[in-house]
Amino acid sequence: MIQSMTGYATTTSQISLSDGTPVTVTLHLKTLNSRYFEVNCKLPYSFLTIETDIIQTLKKQIGRGTAYCTMIMNPEQAFLGVAQPSPAMISHYLKAIETIKQAGNIKGEVTLSDIIQLPHILEAHETIIDESIKEKIMPIVQETITKLKASRMQDGKAIEQDFSKRIKLLEQLIERISTQAQKVLETRTQEIGQKVHSLAQDISVSEAMAEAKKSALYLELDKMDVNEEIVRFKSHLKNLEKIILSEDNEIGKRLDFTLQELTREANTLASKAPEATISTDAISIKVELEKIRELAQNIV
Repeated sequence: MIQSMTGYATTTSQISLSDGTPVTVTLHLKTLNSRYFEVNCKLPYSFLTIETDIIQTLKKQIGRGTAYCTMIMNPEQAFLGVAQPSPAMISHYLKAIETIKQAGNIKGEVTLSDIIQLPHILEAHETIIDESIKEKIMPIVQETITKLKASRMQDGKAIEQDFSKRIKLLEQLIERISTQAQKVLETRTQEIGQKVHSLAQDISVSEAMAEAKKSALYLELDKMDVNEEIVRFKSHLKNLEKIILSEDNEIGKRLDFTLQELTREANTLASKAPEATISTDAISIKVELEKIRELAQNIV
C-alpha cells in the first residue's frame, strides 16, 4: 500500500501533575517529502529530556520524510518552579539607584514596593519532567503518529489511483509502438530483401562491393529493430505495477530504480525509432514516466 510522505495530525490531551494540577498538552505533527529522514522538534524546555525518545519513535514509524513536531502546554507556566528572589539582581539595582541619586543630587528612600516592581527581581526556573510525566506524554506522541500515518495512507490512495491510470496509458503506448515497429520492420525487411536480390543479379557490381552493400543493409535493419527494448520495457512496467501493489512499508526507492530502467529503455526507443509516429509515442512515454517520477518523490 502506498504511503505519502506528506501528512498532518494533531492531538490534544489532558494530563495531571503529581500535585493534581491539570495541564492540557497539544501535539502537532507534520511531515513533508524528503530523500532522507529528518526531524525538527519544538518542545517546551521542561520536555527536552524526552526529545530523543520522540525522535527515535518518529524515525522508527514514519520512515522517510521531514517531520515537524511541535508541543504546546496550557498553562505555559505549569512546570515553573517556586519564585525565588535574585539577590545579585537586587544588589545591582540598589547600586544603580544610588549612583543615580548621587549624580542627580536626588533625595528619597527606596521602598520594597519600588524594588518589587523592577524586572527579574524574582526568578522561577522551569523544572524538568520526571518519568511519571514522560509515561503520560509518550502515548500522546504515539496517538498522533497513528493519526499521521492514516493521513499519509489517505493521500497515498490518491497517488496509487494516479499511478494506475498512467501505467495503463504506458501499456497502451508501448503496445502501439510494438505494433507499428513490427509493421515497419516487416516492410523494410522486404525492401532490403529485394535490394539484396537485385545486387546478386547485377553483374556490374563486384562480389566484394555487393557483400559490403549487403552488410550495410542488414546493419540498417538491425538498428531499426526495437523488439528487445520493448520486451525489457514491458518487463520493467510489470515490475513497477507489482511494487505499487506491494504491502511493503517503504517502496519509494524501489520505484525510483525501476523508473530509471524504464526511462533508459524509452530513450533508446526514441533514438532508434524507425518512423515519426513511433518517435512521437516514445516521447509521450518519457513524459508519462517523468510525471510518475514526480509522484514517486512523495512516496515513503
